[in-house]
Amino acid sequence: FAPDSFTVVAGSQAGGSLTSLTADDGNRLVVTGRPRAELVASKTIPGPLGGLSRLRIDFDGHAGASRDNFTLLVFDVVAGSWQTLYGPTNGVVSDRRLSFELANPSRYVSAAGQVRFAVRGEHKKGTTVRVDLVSFTIER
Repeated sequence: FAPDSFTVVAGSQAGGSLTSLTADDGNRLVVTGRPRAELVASKTIPGPLGGLSRLRIDFDGHAGASRDNFTLLVFDVVAGSWQTLYGPTNGVVSDRRLSFELANPSRYVSAAGQVRFAVRGEHKKGTTVRVDLVSFTIER
C-alpha cells in the first residue's frame, strides 16, 4: 500500500507530492532544512486491525550530500517513541532501496490503524532528503 499522507515535520517541501512516494520511478518528494529535514509518511490500514501477521516497509531514496546524517524510523505505538530502522549514517547520496520486516506488527499500528514512517536528514549546514518510494505491505 502507498502512504495516505505525509507531513513535513522539519524543513520545507522543495519538490514532489504524495504521488511521488507511490513508485520507484525517479519522481521524488524533496524536503530541505537546516539543520534537519524530516518527513513522516503515514498509512491507515484498511479493515480490522486484529490478527496482523506481517508488516513490511519498503523505501527508496537518499540524502543530498555525503556529510548528511541519514536515518529511517518507524513509530512504536506501544513504546510511544520512534524506533530507528536504519542509520544514522552518512554517505547515502544515491538511491538506496531498503526493506524492513517488522516483528510484532501490532506494535506499530495505532488504535486508529495508522502506521508512521519517518525519513530524516541532519547536518548543521543544512540537508536535503529525496524520497522516491515508501510502501507498506500488510498481511493478516
